[in-house]
Amino acid sequence: VFSTTLMSMLRHGFIGVAVTMYWRGNWHLLDYFVTDLQDRHNVLQTALLSLLIAVLIPITVSLVCSFIPETWITTDLNSASILQKLMQYLLLSLFGFSNVAFWRAIWYLCDYILFPEHFLLS
Repeated sequence: VFSTTLMSMLRHGFIGVAVTMYWRGNWHLLDYFVTDLQDRHNVLQTALLSLLIAVLIPITVSLVCSFIPETWITTDLNSASILQKLMQYLLLSLFGFSNVAFWRAIWYLCDYILFPEHFLLS
């Protein structure tokens, strides 16, 4: 029982660290490729750009997926080819990036609305 609990704690700890690293890495990539956040209007522009990214990625993926062969995307990982696994990882990465962009947009919009003079407080 102790070894099962220990393994469960290690596994959940590893997954938590990995998710946090993925989240922060994508957030910092988005911060790196936008304007300076010291100006209040740049915060609004950044939030709207992040929201646009969060909306465009799923729409683009949906359109692209309607034109690619259905055999490229499968749910059976045991018999999936390398191309199918690559497509699944690509979709997961794109939707993960889209989620980070969405919540980043919400965060910055809250900063813009709730802390109009001191948006870096949050």
